[in-house]
Amino acid sequence: MNQMPDSKADNSTPLYNSRIILVYLEYLKKYYPDVEIDPLLEYAGITRYELEDPGHWFNQDQTDRFHKILVEKTGNLNISREAGRFSVSSNKLGAAKQYALGFMKLSSVYLMVGKLANSLTRGSVMKAKKLAANKAEILSIPKAGVEEKSYQCENRIGILESLPQLFNEAIAEVEH
Repeated sequence: MNQMPDSKADNSTPLYNSRIILVYLEYLKKYYPDVEIDPLLEYAGITRYELEDPGHWFNQDQTDRFHKILVEKTGNLNISREAGRFSVSSNKLGAAKQYALGFMKLSSVYLMVGKLANSLTRGSVMKAKKLAANKAEILSIPKAGVEEKSYQCENRIGILESLPQLFNEAIAEVEH
């Protein structure tokens, strides 16, 4: 089931796919190899078996705690955006990445961003509209009761910036 129930979300509603956290951990292993993973997961209330299940979804409280301890242990206030940019080189996005590559044109990937986002989040709806040959407007609209944090927006921006790298192009300029 890829949709959140019609009822209003709260901090315990499963909203974010395990692949998002896996990308962060892959980023962490590459750029912060001295940071121990298990204490981060324990603090966030996340188990390894939940992480390895691509059908598992975490709630806002778990992702907030994960982000808090991640920033504390790395000292990097920009880690969400950096992890977002890293996501295109990650092996953890799996089907979503392969789906994007199947379009074979960068403009098509941006226009399909809403469908791609559905495989990673139930917390918002993303819509895209082509404005020019090399320009698109992408809206991310939180679902009822969902209060995403700025780090989640930063991660999303990082992902959008990095999509051209799938096609060996420079990162995109994203205006917020």
